[in-house]
Amino acid sequence: MAHPEPNPGVIPITRRPLLTSTGEVAAYELLYRLPAAAAGGEPTLAALAPLTDLLIQQLDSLTGGVPTIVRVPRTLLQELQRLGLPPNVVFDLDIAATVSPALVETCASLVAAGRTLSFAGSRVDDTVRELAPYARFIRFPHEALLPSQIAAVRALLRPGARLIATGLDQRAQFDRAQLAGYAGFEGQYYCEPIPGPAPSLTGQRVVYTKLLASLGQTDVVVTEIADLIKRDATITYRVLRCINSAGSGVRREVQSIQQAILMLGLGQVRKWAAVWALAGLGNSAHPELVNVAAIRARACELLALATGHDEGEYFLLGLCSLMEAMTGRPLAELLDMMPLAPEVIAALLGDRNHARSVLDLVQAYERGDWATATARAAALDIRFETLADSYSRSLQFVGEFLDSRAAA
Repeated sequence: MAHPEPNPGVIPITRRPLLTSTGEVAAYELLYRLPAAAAGGEPTLAALAPLTDLLIQQLDSLTGGVPTIVRVPRTLLQELQRLGLPPNVVFDLDIAATVSPALVETCASLVAAGRTLSFAGSRVDDTVRELAPYARFIRFPHEALLPSQIAAVRALLRPGARLIATGLDQRAQFDRAQLAGYAGFEGQYYCEPIPGPAPSLTGQRVVYTKLLASLGQTDVVVTEIADLIKRDATITYRVLRCINSAGSGVRREVQSIQQAILMLGLGQVRKWAAVWALAGLGNSAHPELVNVAAIRARACELLALATGHDEGEYFLLGLCSLMEAMTGRPLAELLDMMPLAPEVIAALLGDRNHARSVLDLVQAYERGDWATATARAAALDIRFETLADSYSRSLQFVGEFLDSRAAA
């Protein structure tokens, strides 16, 4: 399947969820890298122009309309206010440096004008005390504050503002941060399986496992795919919602799975059904896991196209990369139920092959680790612009998924 050539001027950009204690997305933080010419020193407004243009034109597809935290230079706050950025853009400042009366005045005027601010700190000092009253979010590394300091910062915040713990990459760290009194959590802790006895796969989860396994078979025919999907009314409805979304390119409403296959092809319908089968399989898991899995799936698929590999197999590679965290079952056990390609199974189990290299590349980009992503892309003979473009389109893909989930 042909796909558009990547834009050589694309800005590498990814998102990191800021989650509540119940797993809801309170905001996304956008991680980005400016072009090389603007990377050294304090960026100018001209250097930020590609980023601000992207925020104006594509923010909804990147973050689904939720508050979006974007790190900006404090010297450009007033200028950014005049650019007409979407109201859900949250200006984020590093407050490690000494605060000036002019900065406090700027923050106060921005909040009065309806803008939202976020601050990232490392310790409680006078800077925090002066700026905290203007914050919607204020973020600290999860081990930076003592319990008494956590209470002190929370007392400074306006109603509805959140004190965020960052750098939470293990569930034990999340548990400690939650007990300490933080109201938001940032890190990849939710990608780890929940500790405790592995839950059994029973009832509808078995049905979804079998559906996902069947959708992964390369020799399944159109009528079999349609029959498999139609057995679950929820998946049928959600697949059609995805296909009829504004981003899918369908000019008239698709009303049946057979019609969808005829109009869009078996591969497109199989993708959406696989995403929703995985969502059903992990229905008790962290909701953001399905979003990440769908982004990885689409990114792996696009990179497979760029490197001459089977895009369907690589789509399932990304999609299944979080199955263990979603189900709480051992990955090897789950893969025994999945007739995936041997290369994909080996990659998911950690073997070093091309598929694993692509998955590792996508995960490095996902974290905003631009140096590692650049090196891994070069090793695979993938242009970094191709990688950035693929990931950007993957965010748009999951945006369609989010739209259909909200409507379900």
